[in-house]
Amino acid sequence: MDSSFSRNRKALLSIEGESDISENNRRILTENGYNVITAGTLTAARERLSRDLRIEGIVLHDVFITRIGKMLEKAERVPERIIRGKLCIDLFSGQAFSDGNDLLLTKKEFFLLLLFAQNEGKAISAKYIYEKVWNSQANVNISTIKVAVSNLRKKINGSGYTLVAEYGVGYRFVQV
Repeated sequence: MDSSFSRNRKALLSIEGESDISENNRRILTENGYNVITAGTLTAARERLSRDLRIEGIVLHDVFITRIGKMLEKAERVPERIIRGKLCIDLFSGQAFSDGNDLLLTKKEFFLLLLFAQNEGKAISAKYIYEKVWNSQANVNISTIKVAVSNLRKKINGSGYTLVAEYGVGYRFVQV
């Protein structure tokens, strides 16, 4: 273990492949009272933790590192955009395009389109839409959903997709 490692300071593991950034992070964190252990890769971090890190009787085991590794792998699989016909939903910018033209969606319309695109062809109930898009478990405001779906339907017109209302069931995002 590093001789500068102090038992009465909080410890952080910094995983950074760029040495300039790693050194800068280490300097700033050390100045702010942290013990900093650096590693350039997840594999190096796993090795450092299994070899060095024993803080006040707590040992971080490989199981914990494996979980972190799986979370990182999952995060790396998140797509940057979802493509449905002429529609392109950019998850990072929060914008959607039809045939390259910005649909100029509101935040709620964007999340509504995203929900439909992720569930293409499946009927989605108004209650589920309200919970996911409006983040509310309260009584579903059907008129709010009808207006939002109607506005979104107009904006995606010509994209090759539409929103179909099914009485008593909900809405479906389908190819035209």
